[in-house]
Amino acid sequence: MKSSRPNILVIQADQLAAKYLGAYGDAIASTPHIDSLAASGATFESAYTNFPLCAPSRFSMMSGQLASTIEAFDNGAEFTSSIPTFAHYLRNLDYQTCLVGKMHFVGADQLHGFEQRLTTDIYPGDFGWTGDWTEVRPKFGNDVVTFTDAGICNGAISYVDDLIGELLVVLKDTGLYDNTLILLTTDHGEMLGEHGLWYKKSFFEEACRIPLIISHPQLGQRRVGANVSLVDLLPTLLEMAGDEQQSSLVDAVAGHSLCGLASGSESVREHPVFAENLAEGATTPLLMVKQGSLKYIHSAVDPKQLFDLETDPQEQVNQFENPDYREARDSLAQLVNQQWDVESLTSDIITSQRRRIFLREALAKGKLHDWDYDPADELEQHCLRADKVYSKWAYQDIVDYRFPKE
Repeated sequence: MKSSRPNILVIQADQLAAKYLGAYGDAIASTPHIDSLAASGATFESAYTNFPLCAPSRFSMMSGQLASTIEAFDNGAEFTSSIPTFAHYLRNLDYQTCLVGKMHFVGADQLHGFEQRLTTDIYPGDFGWTGDWTEVRPKFGNDVVTFTDAGICNGAISYVDDLIGELLVVLKDTGLYDNTLILLTTDHGEMLGEHGLWYKKSFFEEACRIPLIISHPQLGQRRVGANVSLVDLLPTLLEMAGDEQQSSLVDAVAGHSLCGLASGSESVREHPVFAENLAEGATTPLLMVKQGSLKYIHSAVDPKQLFDLETDPQEQVNQFENPDYREARDSLAQLVNQQWDVESLTSDIITSQRRRIFLREALAKGKLHDWDYDPADELEQHCLRADKVYSKWAYQDIVDYRFPKE
């Protein structure tokens, strides 16, 4: 790859299961542009979300931290402004950072390091979607209407692929393509009837396994089988931006750079993948660790699960009680215990829910001040306002104009 620092384009679709892309073996969806990215880069075959739900997954990805670490417990949890993100780090490394589209930020800070944000969000920025473990039927969850009114969706995936194609055309037309690293991923997958389930918030492959492609004209085509996850993106982007030693990090992060795997200089990766579900619909933390082909799922109130994806890719056989897997099961259980203090985490989640539900109800009374992002009207910059001097406003773009001393 070139020695000069590349431009970086991160494309993140919403709820896109890896299995439905041509680059991951699907024969139905038409995805020529995504296929072209896979043909000039690394396709990660065992990439996972760290939280199969929109907002916590995105906050985790941007910070390089597990959601529990930053208290991003559900879709109504605040993304604390003091947490550094990859946008902050890239900006500190003199990159111009720009956000277009959904991020589902919750809180007063709707930028989190991005210098520009060109569009508003499609979801609320307040505590409206706070999870509540005391609810029997979640108020803000999906209901039967989404099934009774459902119909055929004409090829959502191909539409996204068309938009990616438009981006590639712009990069080529502007001469930027040859020095642009493109990273394609999603926040989580989606259950489409597998195991009788729909939506996300599950650790089955369809909801938890995600596409991840890192593409550059000078990268060779390769398939990467190592277990990786979205928390790896922050250190990856830092290395792409020239901080190979991660010296600009002010906090330790949970992820590891993927640049070696993407380039082929690293062939083996032994780090386990951790994932969480702490949102509504649960009554206790649901936790997952994957190492090698084994996926271990922990719950304090449900039977524990152990799947071997090498022999059981459809996750039909729970091997937790199988004596042949006892050693591996105990090792994975130990990783869970090392990663999480489940009792303390449970208490923190319940406390956070109680606070945010109270604030949501209190702030709904009286005059409402929402946190939703309102993009700046750039035409406003060209208007004369009372705080501006006419001559400066009218002639500021004239090179030879000399402003009088004030």
